[in-house]
Order: sequence, then C-alpha cells, then structure tokens
Amino acid sequence: MARILLADDDELVRATVASMLRDLDHEVFEATNGNEALEVLERVQVDAAVLDILMPQKEGIETLRDLRKRWPKLPVLMISGGDRTGWNDALGMATVLGANRTLRKPFTPRQLAEHIAAMLAEAASGAARPKE
Repeated sequence: MARILLADDDELVRATVASMLRDLDHEVFEATNGNEALEVLERVQVDAAVLDILMPQKEGIETLRDLRKRWPKLPVLMISGGDRTGWNDALGMATVLGANRTLRKPFTPRQLAEHIAAMLAEAASGAARPKE
C-alpha cells in the first residue's frame, strides 16, 4: 500500500481515479487544483502523485515545476485528456519537466495500476530519476 496524492479538478474523474487507487489498496489524498496539491504535500508524506494537467488556479505543469523544487524524487504521473482543441502535447512537456510517467485520459484501471506499480518499483530501486 502506498500513499498517493491525486489532484484533478473534475469531481467525477477524481472520484473515479481515487476509487481505482483505493481498489489497489492505496491511501489517497485528494486535491482539486495545484495549490491544494502543494498544501497536501506540506502536511502529508506521500509515495507518489497523480496530477491532472488542466486545473484552475494552478495547472498541473506549474504544480509539477513547483513540486520538483521541493520534492525532486517524488514519483509523478501526469494525466490529461488534452485541451479543448484536442491538443495534447502537454503530456510531452510534462515529461521534459520531470514527470516520471504520463497517461492520456480516458485510461483503464489496469493502465493506471501498471503505471503506479512501475513508478513505485522504480522509486524503491532508486531508478526513478526525473529529467533535470
């Protein structure tokens, strides 16, 4: 069991992903935007984070950048369904900025489980090193 921060502004998506993570026996800490996510990280030690790219107040890319300054080794999975125009290069940008993995919405419980398991295994082995 891992402690996972989940930040997504869409209530239905957040509830669904949180449920998927809990079904995998993870403890989930939820946030609706990047500011809340960083506040959670100040209070709670987590093993990994799942961040949506498009959120109000502080988007996922901004949050990732700030997170990397304080918690450089925290495994991060960035998720996105693209923007309103269908552009989804933000996931590529997230990788460049230090996301360990990315996942395009919609995704299956199995896909999520595989990414989380791989990130946690990489972190445990010391192999999880975000790009500088």
